[in-house]
Amino acid sequence: MTLFTIGDFAKLSQVSTHRLRNYDKQGLLHPMHTDQDTGYRYYSAEQLGTVNRIVALRDLDLSLEEIKSALTAEVDVEQMKQLLLQRQAELEEEIASKSNQLRQVQHRLMQIEEAAQLPLFEIIVKSLPSYSVVSMRQLVGHFDEIPYYSRVLHSEIHYALEKVNIAAQAPAMNLYHNRVFTRTNIELEACVVIPSHAMNKSLNSRFQLRRVKDVEKAATLVYSEDCEHIEVELAIMSLLQWSARAGYRVAGPMREIHHSPIIHSVKNQYGDSVAEFQLPIEKIYSQP
Repeated sequence: MTLFTIGDFAKLSQVSTHRLRNYDKQGLLHPMHTDQDTGYRYYSAEQLGTVNRIVALRDLDLSLEEIKSALTAEVDVEQMKQLLLQRQAELEEEIASKSNQLRQVQHRLMQIEEAAQLPLFEIIVKSLPSYSVVSMRQLVGHFDEIPYYSRVLHSEIHYALEKVNIAAQAPAMNLYHNRVFTRTNIELEACVVIPSHAMNKSLNSRFQLRRVKDVEKAATLVYSEDCEHIEVELAIMSLLQWSARAGYRVAGPMREIHHSPIIHSVKNQYGDSVAEFQLPIEKIYSQP
């Protein structure tokens, strides 16, 4: 049997000596012979096939244990097929994730090119939790009247909760049931979060106890509560435009989240009261 030094074997296999030493250390490929006096490693030509298989499996990003099992014949044909199918699914998921990130970069570049400046709002996609709430609905005549009606409705709800000893929880929330942006006839639902166990309480018929469902995917942005109305409008329009460009449509009422009670907002550490718009979305088409 012809044996090759590690240097010659590295040239034959096109795998570096450093990597061959690592394969030995990891138990993937031991030298055919190691000189006890010099420590020199020697490999046989038959081991080239094993090296090629290791490289192929490493390129698939399989784990060390998965590669060891494959090399020691502990994995049969069907098991190897399932292993590769699983890896295929993982790679497809990674590609989809990277494609989504690429689209976000492209949209951000488009925003910068169109406005010749950085976007005013940073938009991210995330899931939203469900809440148990007490709510009141109000048809608001004009966009500018929303802050007034929001404070009035939240105050009424808090007063009703105090009478039946239900503690309000964070966050405070408004829902907007119009599916398109409008400055008039806005369907506002003021919501105060309560503990789930309080859902069986009895309240005046003017109040609704209900569950706001969780949302799998929503486009969201944070804005300052001290913004002018025009900036709040711009925030909403930014969400709608971003979602449309990314191939999404509105999938439910937009949430406006305040992490402190609307009736007595508390400033954050930077001195500004902040809120968040959350727009439920769903995919309507896939982009190349």
